[in-house]
Amino acid sequence: MKKLFSFTFSIFALLTYGQNNLTNNNQSNQTGNSRPNQIMSIKKDYSDIPAEGSQYLSEDYSLGELYINGKLEKKAQIRYNAFRDDIEVLDNSGLSYTLLKRDYIEAKLDGKLYKIISFEDDGTVKKGYLTPLAEEGNIALYFRSNKRLTKGKEPKAGIGDYIPPQYVDNFDYFISNGNSTSKRIKLNKKSIIENLPEKEKEIKTYISNNKTKLKTETEVIALINYLNAK
Repeated sequence: MKKLFSFTFSIFALLTYGQNNLTNNNQSNQTGNSRPNQIMSIKKDYSDIPAEGSQYLSEDYSLGELYINGKLEKKAQIRYNAFRDDIEVLDNSGLSYTLLKRDYIEAKLDGKLYKIISFEDDGTVKKGYLTPLAEEGNIALYFRSNKRLTKGKEPKAGIGDYIPPQYVDNFDYFISNGNSTSKRIKLNKKSIIENLPEKEKEIKTYISNNKTKLKTETEVIALINYLNAK
């Protein structure tokens, strides 16, 4: 009888302990004090959140001009996709086409000419749309407006808001001498001389005589025009 009582008590105690332990675990999970909740967080999926901003300099089509071999071919509604580096043309039926990227095909939009030019980008030679700012001679200065896509930023440890990807403006200047590939420059004396070393003396003389720092687009255009005129 004693053995039966002892066995029954043991089973009862075991079940009681198990029930209490389960209850404590549930309470711990509900209050957030369990160890898994302290070291883990739920991974959220942000892939369906679209990027902010636009791939275009302007979403709207504007009346522009298309040139073949330097001659006006037609006027059309066009826009520039600065992320993909494409000129898009809208026809009369409302369909959109991408202009072929050829050296002999150019587009003018909002007073800016878009030409296919070879340029160096991070050590790689590419071809894309550049806008000439000064090219009446051997030395040419170009401007490139494009868009880049930043990565989204997830909140750390689930704290804070998610920052979605964004299309942001990016502007570059390029210079070439003769038939050389255009190289990216900064608008300052050092960068220009580094890319036109054979013109160093003339550039320094020009800077001294004109009291210029070559910090603006207008100042650099004036320098290039001066060098080309000599």
